[in-house]
Amino acid sequence: MTNNTPEVTENIKKLIELKYSVYTEMYSHENEIKRLKNRLEKIKNKLMELCTHKWEYEHYSGMYDKPDKVCMLCESRIYRF
Repeated sequence: MTNNTPEVTENIKKLIELKYSVYTEMYSHENEIKRLKNRLEKIKNKLMELCTHKWEYEHYSGMYDKPDKVCMLCESRIYRF
């Protein structure tokens, strides 16, 4: 069993604190992303509600994909799987 020097022990403590600080920052950013996604979804729903829509099919899709419908006025999209 090896014993760390006081200097190494102090560095370990600082690194552990730094690690937890980074975790806290990550969780904070994840919450901000969730909040922004929710805000974006509300905006999209409002656009779908307000616009009279001029739908067109996308011109590009894979061989087995169905093309999405896109509104040329508000850029809303109906996904077709």
